[in-house]
Amino acid sequence: MEVPRGGLSWLSRQTTVERIGAIATGEIALSHEGLDTLAMSNGREHLRELLVAHGVLPPRDRYLAAYERWAKGRLASIEVPAERRLIAAYLRWHQGPRLSRLRESGRLTESRYSTVRAQTNIAIKLLAWLRGRDVDLVTCTQGDIDAWFAAGPSTRLHSRSFLSWAMRTRRRGPLDLPPDRPAAPRPMPQGERLDLLDRFLTDHSIGLIDRVAGCLVLLYALPVTRINRLCMSDFKINDDGYAMRIKDDYVPVPPLLGVLVEALTEQRRNVTGAGHPDSDWLFPGGRAGQPIEPDQLAERLNRHGVTRAARTAAFDALLATVPAPVLAKLIDRRPWRVAQRTKRLGTDWRKYVALRVQS
Repeated sequence: MEVPRGGLSWLSRQTTVERIGAIATGEIALSHEGLDTLAMSNGREHLRELLVAHGVLPPRDRYLAAYERWAKGRLASIEVPAERRLIAAYLRWHQGPRLSRLRESGRLTESRYSTVRAQTNIAIKLLAWLRGRDVDLVTCTQGDIDAWFAAGPSTRLHSRSFLSWAMRTRRRGPLDLPPDRPAAPRPMPQGERLDLLDRFLTDHSIGLIDRVAGCLVLLYALPVTRINRLCMSDFKINDDGYAMRIKDDYVPVPPLLGVLVEALTEQRRNVTGAGHPDSDWLFPGGRAGQPIEPDQLAERLNRHGVTRAARTAAFDALLATVPAPVLAKLIDRRPWRVAQRTKRLGTDWRKYVALRVQS
């Protein structure tokens, strides 16, 4: 460590000595399973992350591991065998694979993990509620489902996931479900977005992390789950200045933002300790070997006014200059969502198609 004082202080703690001593003497195995036998604490997870960062242990996603522990305990708490088997299938074939896909794409966050737990808990309550009406998932009627959604709190909308899965896997017949009522994106006025962008580019009282991340939202409409995983190697200098890699393509970076990125690479936080040996993360996080948490980054940006409304405004501005199919691929958005937004904005890209045909 460049500054060893922090590491020596950590090693002097009794709990740290006990954990490392247990591994050194063979009292617990030097493995993820061995560490799991220790009492759950931030200190235990910090030790695990250090061992992973330095190649002593293989990587393991903490949310997937927490999900597996939680799922095991939650299933054990369901007393009715038929309901326990149904929820077990839901977890195994829907929620588990969904979390794995999110992990592979780098979009598995605390909030998404919390959503999975909420959806599962409300599914368990739905089955118990149906049992109280002397029906089950197979024998319940549309009237039962309508009563479930009408008589309870809005959190019951979380059961849409379970019911949709049950219909899709033919565990029950078709049902009409209420819409999940997602909030229609309302962009901030473009003038406000540009003023906010100017502030991030020029206001030195704002931290570099927030300035760079804020500009990436306001210019490219990137989500924090993409921004937090950017690496220094994703930026390069060519004849025209800085360029940033998004998926398989490089997009130009305005000169002022290029200056901020260069400054951030020289002043990154959390890289002087033992947790980030040779780290390439542009935004190294407090956890060893990991970038900043996306939820934490979103909270920081929200304090400066970079909200969903700001990102939607940036997205709309891009749609005015970039064809929907190109933009969907560039920022890794579902094409139908981009097309839907284009239709709502009334953007006509038939001219773009004609130009492509002529060329």
